[in-house]
Amino acid sequence: MAAGAVDHVVADAGAFLKNAPLQEIGKNIYTLKEVVNEIRDKETKRRLAVLPYQLTFKEPFPEYIRQVTEFSKKTGDYPSLSATDIKVLALTCQLETEFVGSDHLKKEPERNIQVNSTLQHPEAPVNVVGFHLPSKQRLEKDYPKRDGAVYSDSASDSTNKKRANEQLASKFNSFQFWRCPLPNIEADLLDILKLQASCISGERQLGADQDQKELGEEDDGD
Repeated sequence: MAAGAVDHVVADAGAFLKNAPLQEIGKNIYTLKEVVNEIRDKETKRRLAVLPYQLTFKEPFPEYIRQVTEFSKKTGDYPSLSATDIKVLALTCQLETEFVGSDHLKKEPERNIQVNSTLQHPEAPVNVVGFHLPSKQRLEKDYPKRDGAVYSDSASDSTNKKRANEQLASKFNSFQFWRCPLPNIEADLLDILKLQASCISGERQLGADQDQKELGEEDDGD
């Protein structure tokens, strides 16, 4: 046995599958029957039959199973743990309490959350072509500090804005593009009515001439 070996070791299926030298790690080796039943490898089963150390089967108390279950739910590990995993952890917690004590065991998981607030994300792009990304340096360059503060010439800004608005107004108030004039609907209607009237009068005149011709032919026949 190694000089730095511990007094008690709880082994899971991985220790047996990897053929770990548990006799060199601890003096007393513990495991569960469920752990041995999970092993399907024939070679590992043959090694379990002739172990060079004494293997102690021990079941954890229900209160330790409950304690490990609640703790794993708080840490978010519960969905990834099997019933055998929880019992192995519970047995470890139980042996630690029996031989060492429970004052140093944590009842609640630690929450190590660090919040860093920055004006700009460290991975944010800078000077991207086609995008305007204003910065504090640009602001200080345009408006220099006076007496420890940043000032802007509001009078010149308002004058420039007014001048720009006047230029836009003069540019878009006038009619700059030629287009075909809109048709005069009333004139078109009058033309249509005149055309219809002339057609009707022509038809009437043609009918009168035809009637007169027929009367002349009758007189010649008599």
